[in-house]
Amino acid sequence: MIYIIPAIMLLIGTPPDDGFVKPMHHLTTAQAEDFIHPVADLNESYDSDYEWVLEGIDSPITYQEIREMAINNCKNKRPHKVDVELIDLLIEIEKSFNPPANLRGMLLSAACLESGYNPKAKGDHKFSKNKKTPRAIGLLQQWRWYEKYYGTVRTDASSSANTWMQHITRQIPKVKKRCKFKTAKRVWIAAWVHGIRAPKAGGRCYEKPNHYKLLKKWHRKIRNDRDDHLDSLEEPDGC
Repeated sequence: MIYIIPAIMLLIGTPPDDGFVKPMHHLTTAQAEDFIHPVADLNESYDSDYEWVLEGIDSPITYQEIREMAINNCKNKRPHKVDVELIDLLIEIEKSFNPPANLRGMLLSAACLESGYNPKAKGDHKFSKNKKTPRAIGLLQQWRWYEKYYGTVRTDASSSANTWMQHITRQIPKVKKRCKFKTAKRVWIAAWVHGIRAPKAGGRCYEKPNHYKLLKKWHRKIRNDRDDHLDSLEEPDGC
């Protein structure tokens, strides 16, 4: 039996050396103003719980589904305290960089783990001389050299998120040359790791970020929820 569900489908190196090596968020960018992409119309349909079109259970994960995961499945933030407008902003920023469909939600998973979606978050105190001064600030826990070299406003979600995605995409040519991966997913994951971790001899081709582990959990739950939804549509006689 074929079930039809009305839906709207969304279409979708190394920084200057300032004398220290940080294990995360070793980023390079152009000028900060280049990062602030105009946010697309946020009035897209976010009404349907099942935005995906039933071309098959394995059809690409949609941003509506990712949105629900980001709001309800970030352990660092209670759902009723999540800034939904911020989630929508991060979705639009991520979409503007067009990651592979099987990595949709990468920016949101990073923001969840790094700060619990808090643009004012402070961290990495242990790397400061007095062990008290925060070295990492903002949504994606960026360091001060970000401001020094690129003019990034670390407490501004748009500046922070655009910068983070910009750096990931800038790693792609280097990763393609070094890692020799053939699929877009593997190239992007390697670029992701190279973008957020300190340089390493031989590169980090076969490493994966902790953010990706969370993203995989989200994608897996989405597919399980799809299965459950299809089961709920079964007729009583099993036809």
